[in-house]
Amino acid sequence: GLCCDKGCDGQCEACDVTGSEGTCTPVTGAPHGTLRAACDTLDATDCAKSTCDGATRDKCGGFANGTTTPCGKASCTSDGRRQVAGSCDGHGSCAMPAPQACDGYYVCDPSSATCRTICAADADCQTSFRCDTGSSKCVPGATCSADRSQSTDKTGATVDCAPYLCGTDGTCMKACATSDDCVGGTSCDPATKACVGVAQDTTTSSGGCALGEGRARSGGFAGASAIVALSLVARLARRRRRAA
Repeated sequence: GLCCDKGCDGQCEACDVTGSEGTCTPVTGAPHGTLRAACDTLDATDCAKSTCDGATRDKCGGFANGTTTPCGKASCTSDGRRQVAGSCDGHGSCAMPAPQACDGYYVCDPSSATCRTICAADADCQTSFRCDTGSSKCVPGATCSADRSQSTDKTGATVDCAPYLCGTDGTCMKACATSDDCVGGTSCDPATKACVGVAQDTTTSSGGCALGEGRARSGGFAGASAIVALSLVARLARRRRRAA
């Protein structure tokens, strides 16, 4: 019902845009009129569904669904983590968040795509944990040796934990908070949270063990005291000779 300033047959342009009636103008959203082809036949919530972007005239150059449009579905990964649904990224793809491990040592239930809260068998628990059938709860399946130097898993296999000690969950620690988490002869490096060997000072001044800073100072004081004492002895000797 409008006269146009020029031929206007691009898929994403029209002469009936509000405010620009009679002027061939790029459109936003679905193509105008009944003679222009739809952008595509994808479902309305498909992340790849295209639309007119208000700039490109000859084709649908944009995507209809942005980050507020959900996509994908919740599921369980093969290692028992829970994958929640994602949202469109506005560029034609579905952005799925990283899968997360379930709390309490449980695994994801494939029948509901939710994390289990009780267990009936060891398979309902994360690796290295077992199902306590009495309480229906997942508990650590590994145990520590008395000196915490070794960990024994639920299959009976034992491993040495050095340079770390065995943790409260029965498995070897992978990082340290203090040197109490490290085996003897190592200490915790606060920068890397790793147990490292203690550096040995091999520098000596008299063929014996090297002294620390405090002991070195003490030795210096003792030497000075000896000099003073010798000086006093010499003075007394001179006085005796004069008296004689």
